[in-house]
Amino acid sequence: MKLKDFDSYQKACRKTAVYPKIGKNFVYPVFGLVGETGEVAEKIKKIFRDDKGRLTKDRKLQRNLGMSCGTWLNFQRSWV
Repeated sequence: MKLKDFDSYQKACRKTAVYPKIGKNFVYPVFGLVGETGEVAEKIKKIFRDDKGRLTKDRKLQRNLGMSCGTWLNFQRSWV
């Protein structure tokens, strides 16, 4: 699926969002944001610990970091 802008991305996020009272309950996506923020922070911490703060060509790390950022964005866009 190609998304042209954040408005279409937000609509797509809402279609896949599964939580109680979608659109009226901001607490669930906020906790999702907090959890994903922690995951991103952990991955960045490991970059500093293991690779002296430099992003290497480790495809697995890049993919995991990208997926966590994508999930964070999904939670953020689902309640805005």
